[in-house]
This record gives sequence, C-alpha cells and structure tokens, in this order.
Amino acid sequence: MRSVPVRLKGKIIGRGIPGLVYSEDLVLRDDTGFIFLDYRQPFRLMELWFGLARAGDLVGADVTATGWYRRAPTPFLELRTLEIGSDVRHCWVRTAKLFAATLAIVVGMLLALA
Repeated sequence: MRSVPVRLKGKIIGRGIPGLVYSEDLVLRDDTGFIFLDYRQPFRLMELWFGLARAGDLVGADVTATGWYRRAPTPFLELRTLEIGSDVRHCWVRTAKLFAATLAIVVGMLLALA
C-alpha cells in the first residue's frame, strides 16, 4: 500500500507504549479520533534519547504533525516533523535513506567504471 502525505493538528495524549519510560512513539488525538505517531531516527540511540529526555514533556501539548499515513494492522503516522508552537523537531530517517541510496548508486557507478 502507498503511504499518504498528511498534516494533522491535535494534542499528544500519551506515549506509544503506555508506561514504557523510554518509548519514543506518541499518540495524537484530534477531532476525528486518535493515531499512533511513529518517531523514527537513523540511529536507535537518537530515538532512545528522545524517548527518555523529551517525549514525556510533549504529553498534553498541542502539536502539528507532518508525515506519511501508513496502513498496517494498526494504522500509524510516520513522522517527518513535529511542530510544538515555534519549536520544530525533525525525523531524519528519510534524509538518511536518500543519502544512503545516493551513495550506493555512486559507488556502484564507480565500481562499474573501474
């Protein structure tokens, strides 16, 4: 299934896994219901840091989430940015994937020419 780009405004009502103090994922509630926000980073350590130090502070905050709606057994939103007032938090996994793909193409072309 193809993902759909979306921008949602709502309130963070909790963590993706309730009670797990290092859970980096969040749950967003808006006028239509609630959805799981998948916060991914290229390195797991970055996700752990966000979960331990920053995710708890977002509970109860009004946010604007931008990303891709993905269908799965439980639908979720793969975050690209999370805007909290004037503060914007970015998920860099898409950029890392594009960089890795470009690097692989360049290395492949160099190997083909050698």
